Amino acid sequence: MLDEKSALEIQESLSKLVTTNDQLNNIQYIAGVDVAYCDHKDTLVAAVVILDGKSLELICNIECFGVRLLCG
Repeated sequence: MLDEKSALEIQESLSKLVTTNDQLNNIQYIAGVDVAYCDHKDTLVAAVVILDGKSLELICNIECFGVRLLCG
């Protein structure tokens, strides 16, 4: 399992890869993903949303509730 110190080192290393200027041309789709863990149950909730890159119109959204958490 990853300890806090190692996680912070990875986060620091990855932060150097972040760019704040626009380097993308002709974006067709934009996707967002989120996963949440329920404290009181061993289950996950997840969602994926896909938007049109120009109009930001919703193309697709998928939700998944009650997936059993499998560690490892």
